[in-house]
Amino acid sequence: MVLGVATNPQALEALVQLTNDPDDVVRDWAVFGIGRQSNADTSEIRDALAARLDDHDDVVRHEATCGLALKLDRRALSPLITMLEANPEDFDLKEAAGAMLGERDGSDAQTSELLDRLRRIL
Repeated sequence: MVLGVATNPQALEALVQLTNDPDDVVRDWAVFGIGRQSNADTSEIRDALAARLDDHDDVVRHEATCGLALKLDRRALSPLITMLEANPEDFDLKEAAGAMLGERDGSDAQTSELLDRLRRIL
């Protein structure tokens, strides 16, 4: 668990701030921490994740998309579809797609089915 993020409001706030760090690796871990390692779900966290959907770093964009999708934020839909089309076997993307579709786990589903269903709710 990154900085004990799940139960520590100060750690969450620090990670939200670090999502804007100039270092790609720091942004990646911060986005991962608030997006996928924490169940915390606030507008501040969602906005920080959404701000990274256009990040220049592929890994940061991936983490932001997955994290936002796991928090059921519709801003993740379009980038999630695009990434899943390009990486149809990506476990994390399929899991995030399943979450957006109200399933516990989409990783076992056919990617084409997930994509069709995501497009219908876009």
